[in-house]
Amino acid sequence: MTEIKHTPLPWVHGELYTIENQTGDKIARLYRCDETTIANLRFIVNACNSHYDLVAIVENALVYLSETNHPVDEAVCAYWKKRLEEAKVGA
Repeated sequence: MTEIKHTPLPWVHGELYTIENQTGDKIARLYRCDETTIANLRFIVNACNSHYDLVAIVENALVYLSETNHPVDEAVCAYWKKRLEEAKVGA
């Protein structure tokens, strides 16, 4: 895995519509306080905190499929490999 350049996980929803790291440092602040914005804040935090686990799950699934000669469409595997690489960029 490449060096992580972002603020270490886990992130949390802080007070006043902020995203904070585990020690309370502010990472981002949202300037609207409507229901959609709060839902977006929660989605961002949950997506970021789940990112590496989901990448590992896809990697393990691809290994399993290749090692067991599971009958899966090569186009499907190629698609997931491409998406996996995209998910790793900038992470």
